[in-house]
Amino acid sequence: MIVVFWSCKPESNENLKNNVKLVIYYTNDEHGWIEGKDGKGGAAEMLNTWKDSGADTECLLLSGGDVWSGPAISTWFQGKPMIEVMNAMGYAAAALGNHEFDAKVDNLQELVNEASFPFLAANIIDKQTGEIPDFVKPYTIVQRKAVNVGIIGLASLTTPYTTFPDYVENFEFTDYEAALNKYVPEMKAKGAQILILIGHICKDEMLALKPVAQELGISFIGGAHCHQTFLDKNDDIVLLQAASYMKKYGRTELEYDFSSEKIKILNAEILDNPKSESKDAEIAQIITEWSARIDSALADTVGYASAEIKASSNEMANMITDSWLWRFPENNVSVTNSGGIRQDIEEGYITL
Repeated sequence: MIVVFWSCKPESNENLKNNVKLVIYYTNDEHGWIEGKDGKGGAAEMLNTWKDSGADTECLLLSGGDVWSGPAISTWFQGKPMIEVMNAMGYAAAALGNHEFDAKVDNLQELVNEASFPFLAANIIDKQTGEIPDFVKPYTIVQRKAVNVGIIGLASLTTPYTTFPDYVENFEFTDYEAALNKYVPEMKAKGAQILILIGHICKDEMLALKPVAQELGISFIGGAHCHQTFLDKNDDIVLLQAASYMKKYGRTELEYDFSSEKIKILNAEILDNPKSESKDAEIAQIITEWSARIDSALADTVGYASAEIKASSNEMANMITDSWLWRFPENNVSVTNSGGIRQDIEEGYITL
């Protein structure tokens, strides 16, 4: 089935034999930061910028995964605000990130059902059935003007130990290359003319897959997971990862030639998402409503910080691990990793 999604600047279907330009907007590791983080813009600023870009004719909005686990506005409501925002923005697909399992598979399934776009991973297998589980698809084919765009996804091979192992014990995460070789020909057979890979994979994995992708005719690889800012543009393929937290986004412009069935890469760049008063009104309203709900739910004051507590500080690590020993006094040791501490505590009153 071919699905038609929102297009930045819709055009008529006249002169379909002319070349078609496609702009890919790409984000990854959003982690629920719809309001913006560290002085950068959020979802409302980002969509406003995309809509204001006058050169765009056909757009495709994609995510590399790790969509909702992060600040309270998203995590407290188990990802629902992020899904509502991404639905309204018009995302066409997202790769399956390891943090999509943070609230167990039942929550993932619920959010997938609410999403107007699919989560993709061609390399996850249900151990009991031997099939891809029903909360994910290996690929999707979307239509932009008269061009069929095949988008295939990959989940990180590290998922069994970068999420709670018990939550994914029923699933096997299989080899990237084997998954591509299995499903890309299937996409082509179903009419995909432009091929795109979105994976919850890091720079080194993206580079390792580049020759395979080129051989299969994939024109774009979007990465994630390691929160890297990475761009590798060649004549026939773009590799891109746009940092994290909606602070940046990737913009890649392709052109499809109907007569030759060739794809030309016109431009690729990674751009900042600055804080701005110019916001998409619909997205801003959705965020305002969820912000009011979180303020109401978590307004109680629980402490006071006489100075800022940095996420990377020993003080923060000590406070977190000490609290665990206080909560579970039967244990002797508590351990955390620095990568799990994502946010500073600002000076002043601390709310729940």
